[in-house]
Amino acid sequence: MEDAIALGADILMLAQERLEECTAEQIHDSLARHFLPIVEYAKEKGVRVVVEDTLDLRLHFCSMGDLKAVLKKVPGLAMAYDSGNMILVGENPVAYYEAFSEKVSYVHIKDMRVAEPGEVVGDRAIDGKLITVAPIGMGMIDLGNVVKSIKQHHYSGYMPIEFTADAKKDDRKTLIWSREYVEKWIAD
Repeated sequence: MEDAIALGADILMLAQERLEECTAEQIHDSLARHFLPIVEYAKEKGVRVVVEDTLDLRLHFCSMGDLKAVLKKVPGLAMAYDSGNMILVGENPVAYYEAFSEKVSYVHIKDMRVAEPGEVVGDRAIDGKLITVAPIGMGMIDLGNVVKSIKQHHYSGYMPIEFTADAKKDDRKTLIWSREYVEKWIAD
């Protein structure tokens, strides 16, 4: 941080080192300071800027409180809702969607699970557990209630499935299963 200040640079992308030296408020202020002109320019061009909460807990941009703080500072900013990211901070995916339903411009349907010992992929949750993407309907996310909430709030955009294969099935079968699983909830 001192190097950027000494050089007179402003921070647009936060470097991975030294993030721990920044407070949540410093990170939120930096994000807002950089999002504001982007949102204003995009509005002039008829484009909506959408951000997604991050899985990197050091960025203080995953919890409801963190995301609300930044969205409040940048009124024209919208969000991409990802049905799995908030579990890293122990928050309920349905409550999370409902808190931001007015700001949601894009939805990712994703399931998550605790990673098996030795798995390389994953994100570390606030409780220290290693979490990874799961095949749709085979993880810890209550996707039925997530989709129900999305429908109740009249979201009408795309809902892509964040896909990962089930090791017990081939990719094609898992993809078909994932699509059918989500379509079942949309149809109800």
